Amino acid sequence: MMRRLMACVMALAMFSASAPVHAEPTPVRPTPAPTRPTLPPRPAANEPSVAQVENLIGQVGMWSAEYSAHLTAATEIMNAVDGFTAILDRFSVGDLRTRAALEELEAWRVNSIEHAQTVRARASTLRAPPSMALMGEQGTAIEGALAVARSDLAPLIDETIVSIESLAAFGAEAIRSPTKAFDARRRAVYTSAVQLVRIDERRIRASVLALPDDHPNRALMESMLHYYAAVSAMPTHELGVLNGGTADPGALAATMRQATQAMRTSLAQADSHAQTSIRAMRDTPVYPGTENLRRVVLEMSETFPASVNVYGRLANTLDTAAASIAGGGDVITSWADQETQSLPLFEEATVYENRRIELAAQLRR
Repeated sequence: MMRRLMACVMALAMFSASAPVHAEPTPVRPTPAPTRPTLPPRPAANEPSVAQVENLIGQVGMWSAEYSAHLTAATEIMNAVDGFTAILDRFSVGDLRTRAALEELEAWRVNSIEHAQTVRARASTLRAPPSMALMGEQGTAIEGALAVARSDLAPLIDETIVSIESLAAFGAEAIRSPTKAFDARRRAVYTSAVQLVRIDERRIRASVLALPDDHPNRALMESMLHYYAAVSAMPTHELGVLNGGTADPGALAATMRQATQAMRTSLAQADSHAQTSIRAMRDTPVYPGTENLRRVVLEMSETFPASVNVYGRLANTLDTAAASIAGGGDVITSWADQETQSLPLFEEATVYENRRIELAAQLRR
């Protein structure tokens, strides 16, 4: 029983400091009700104690905070795109001559890459995740997910460095051929958007590795992967056009609708698993000393239906964008409108995610 409760809260400790979608409690299947009142069973001899559980949760929480700080730093590397577009804008209006613009662009490239390499060097110092041997087989899966996330930091930053180098090359070409300046600016915006999605997709996929199929947050995180597939399809389509491809708004809208339908399927699974978890935690007896763990898992589970509702409304914004594009609307305008509609929904989703983080923190005191 202790390992089952431990698995319920351990996933939340992973990646909770900065992730827009967090790993949450594993559903606990109901135990048949006894035919007469009995005392809750005591832990088996090989079961971890409550103190051991709470200590390990604290260790994982601290490690995840360190990991999340590195991930945030990696994400912020792409903020350099603002400096890139500013140079092109100043050149376009005549505030910079060709030579000065090229010099500023090269300085931007060097500074951006130096910053990225500093972030990479710091990320390489992230310590190995704490041992999960206390949790048995479930611990092996979670520890493996943490190890994958740690090893993926450097390649992720390397991809960002490649993006910066590519943007610098296109920027230099645009400055030498002024008619290409607007395209270079758009390329920077699209590339930045796609790279930011890739960063969070990698985090989510690492988290999913640790979760069983009937874990409510596994389905919730998978719904976000489908959301990202739909959202990133818009800048990816526009990059393809910039690279000489043919615009195909009909195919783009179809891709977005397919991803949105998959998102809704995952959300339905998340809601079903959450309801199962809620019923199970209400019905499952626990032995003395685990009451607080049980309460935390139950309260975490009870936040999932609200999260599912919010992400369902996010899916609606994708439907609206796809309909606009299919009807002949401008892809960039449709994308911008979808982003505007989604921002308050992400803020609402954060309320429930923060509540789950607060509940997990109660076990780390």
